[in-house]
Amino acid sequence: IFIISESAWFGSDNSGKNEKPNTIAILPLKFEGSDSMRIMAGGLTEAVLNHLMEIENLVIRSKTSVERYRETTKTLKEIAKEMKVDYVIETSGWQYGDNLQFQINLADAENDNYLLREPYTANMKEDNFLDLQNLIVFDIIEKTKTQLSPHEKEKLKVRLTHNPAALNEYLQGLKYLDLSGQKGSFSLWQQAAEETLKAKMYFEKAIQLDSGFIEAYLMLGQIYINKLGFDVSQRKEYLDSGLVMAEKAISLHNNRIKGGEYRQALSLKSTYMRRQGKMEESRKLFEESLKYGSVNTPGNYIDMFSKYSDFEDYYEAIHAFYKYVELKPEEEIISQWMYDKLCLVLFYAGFSNVAEKYLLECLNTNLDSVNFYHYMCLGNIYSGNFESSIEYANIGMKVNPSSSHMYLLCNKTFSYLLLREFESALETLDEINNQNWLNFPENYFTSLTAFVYLRNGQPTLADQYFQEAITNLNNEISTGHRDASLFYSHFELAMIYAALDEKEKALHYLKEVTNKQKIPRWVIVCLENHTALDNIRHDREFIRLEMELTDKYQKEHKRVATLLRQKGEI
Repeated sequence: IFIISESAWFGSDNSGKNEKPNTIAILPLKFEGSDSMRIMAGGLTEAVLNHLMEIENLVIRSKTSVERYRETTKTLKEIAKEMKVDYVIETSGWQYGDNLQFQINLADAENDNYLLREPYTANMKEDNFLDLQNLIVFDIIEKTKTQLSPHEKEKLKVRLTHNPAALNEYLQGLKYLDLSGQKGSFSLWQQAAEETLKAKMYFEKAIQLDSGFIEAYLMLGQIYINKLGFDVSQRKEYLDSGLVMAEKAISLHNNRIKGGEYRQALSLKSTYMRRQGKMEESRKLFEESLKYGSVNTPGNYIDMFSKYSDFEDYYEAIHAFYKYVELKPEEEIISQWMYDKLCLVLFYAGFSNVAEKYLLECLNTNLDSVNFYHYMCLGNIYSGNFESSIEYANIGMKVNPSSSHMYLLCNKTFSYLLLREFESALETLDEINNQNWLNFPENYFTSLTAFVYLRNGQPTLADQYFQEAITNLNNEISTGHRDASLFYSHFELAMIYAALDEKEKALHYLKEVTNKQKIPRWVIVCLENHTALDNIRHDREFIRLEMELTDKYQKEHKRVATLLRQKGEI
């Protein structure tokens, strides 16, 4: 059984921090064996990579940045020079029946010599398989003389599971989850969904084999909450299942040191609370999670960026993004979803020029024109540039597959409505209805349809859609839906009641919106331009509320502007 004793660490103490973090590039795995064994070996590589990435004194180059070296003939020294790293690791593997052999070659870039050329052999049905990940990580840390925190040292002594079969299932799930994450574009969403369901199946098998498998609960919880939880038809069931996984992972830490995995569990529960509209509770859980494990790593700033974006704390989100960029390896490519969130935050905060710069950077990096036109169309609405939004929608529909047309057409309809080109809005709405798309965000589309029909002289038909939207929006408020916690449900109701000339109700719900701490730019655009508000636009109370909301928007806009100036963005 693999045991790390205190005497195994270099000298008498391996705690503390390096003068500077060691940088490592791990080249893509080359493996010879069956398909199932290849997936499992890929999962083992993922587990090793994830473990190393959690160590504060290590900086690991991203998988996307090393992928170009998969079939390279360059020497490790040449690769290290190109990637500006201290060490390069080659990984390869072979299958012999139930035996897995891993070869790890660790090269020191500065001295051009191998610090480690070690074969690791394990039988998938025996105990030595359980120690393989920790043994590989330990040897890499030892040879690179990387300083560890006390928690990081303790983690190396703990097995993920005591069941070899459970570990096999977990590693296969880890690889399929990684594969699903590599397919982030609009055009590959169906393939990504299939990989996600495969990962879910393997994590479920791992838990069946070991009911105390914390990491498997965490991975399964992430799938339920962060991936499957967006399925409208089964949203509640998936989210509730994710909460069960998060709470199980939390409870299993009663007899373990609370580090990175405990932080992940709290963060996952925070995401559940946010998805349920409990924003204050979500933020408290997330900020509690930051007390555990190593915080000053690129991965943690990614998590902070994502969470603060969802909390609509624009300043903190952008600040976390810059910290991630500061700490990440220079060659690491920023993920498309991060570009998307960043651009939305910048649009919300009123910095469309900066957002468009990052959208172009994203397009040049990921070559996903579907994504580019969608966000340019949306961003121009948020900025009040409705003609430009229509232009981007038209271009996007010419060059992109039809799967993205629903979003572009809805944004185009909305732009025509705010331009008061009502006939064009109706023509575009008819085009949407002719496509018979299902499961689009109901309230947005329902109220948009009502506004268009009302302005085209069809009040009876408009009223049917208004009443449906009112019922749905009130249900969001009563059930604590996320949109209600952000007061978007209230804002939509204010516009509906204004369009119906029910002034008191419209002003009541608009006053509720003033409870929102930070007001996005698009709310101000709607206040200034939406035809629904024409009936109350000159009312003194409306003018007062509009000024209050505008002041809140300007306050956060100025706060973010200070940060952007510091970074040379404006």
